[in-house]
Amino acid sequence: MENIIQNNEASNQSSTITPSLLTEDVMDVFEVNEQVDSVSQDSVDAESSQQSQEIEIDERFKHLDKTEGLIRTLQSRYDKLYNEHQKLVKEQEENAVYLQILNDLLEDDLVFEAFVRERKPELIKETDITSIIQQRLKSEFGDVRYTRAEADENPGGKAWLYFKRLDELYDEYKGNTPKVQTLKEAIQLKKQMREKQEKEMMANIQRDMEAVKKEMKWDDEHLVRFQQWAQKLKLVDLAKMFNFAIRTKKIPSIASVNVGQPTFQSLRSKFISNL
Repeated sequence: MENIIQNNEASNQSSTITPSLLTEDVMDVFEVNEQVDSVSQDSVDAESSQQSQEIEIDERFKHLDKTEGLIRTLQSRYDKLYNEHQKLVKEQEENAVYLQILNDLLEDDLVFEAFVRERKPELIKETDITSIIQQRLKSEFGDVRYTRAEADENPGGKAWLYFKRLDELYDEYKGNTPKVQTLKEAIQLKKQMREKQEKEMMANIQRDMEAVKKEMKWDDEHLVRFQQWAQKLKLVDLAKMFNFAIRTKKIPSIASVNVGQPTFQSLRSKFISNL
């Protein structure tokens, strides 16, 4: 590791990062290898043969040839397991819906209020926006009273700012109070909000990927390779890259950080954001 870093220092002091250098100096130096267990075909065949000998042919197929009986037995078991699997998949999908509803009830006031409104409407206390806004204004401006006439006479003055803030608070609370009457409506609204957030997140990711391609002058194949490589990174790999950046000073925003200085942004995010 030290030899690699020293060689890079000696030969690349004045170089800049390009896709090829990134591949040679970073991706290949810190390649994350996946360990794959190799099993010989002979051992697979032997194990398969042993398992077939241990399988007891179903009573319904014992009158058939041994091989045919074994095949029919395995097919029968497969069909049974497949049907059970499909049943479990359906139950899992239904349970996922119920779990999401339960999470919404516990975490989202809008859904919880709709649920209580349906089950125990007498417990619901209607939100008084006027009282809330008056309390906010009192906390910000003190216990004062202004008129619209005073605000119109002195634009920019205290009265004008008071009514400007009043309008802002009204829009804020009015806009943040979706009108739903039933639990079904509340759950549907929550679902739409999640879908919107997911779409926005995917759009941001796509925008970031396009920015990486443009900045690094990469093609799609190179970007896909980078994504696959980055997903395999462990903390120790990031530590090596951090050390590499400090020694070679190829990534200024990381290399300028003193060793031991705390950082609130993850090393992985910091490294990737500076590629």
